[in-house]
Amino acid sequence: MADTSGAPPSAEADALSPPGRRQPRPPSLLDALLPIVVLIGLLALTIAFFGIDATNGPLRSPCSSAPPSPA
Repeated sequence: MADTSGAPPSAEADALSPPGRRQPRPPSLLDALLPIVVLIGLLALTIAFFGIDATNGPLRSPCSSAPPSPA
C-alpha cells in the first residue's frame, strides 16, 4: 500500500520530534576523515619537533600498531 499523504519522509520525522528541536544530520565523509588526518598531522609534528626519540614514550603504542616501513 503506497503512502498517499503527500508529505516527504523528513517532514514525518520532524513531526515526531519535540517542537523547536531539529534532527541531527548524518556525518559526511569529511567529518569522518578529518580526525584521522589531524591525528596523523599531530604525530608528524611531534616527531618533527622532538625527533624520532619521541616514539620511545607516549607515541609507542600508535606507532607500533602501524605497519613497518622498509628501511
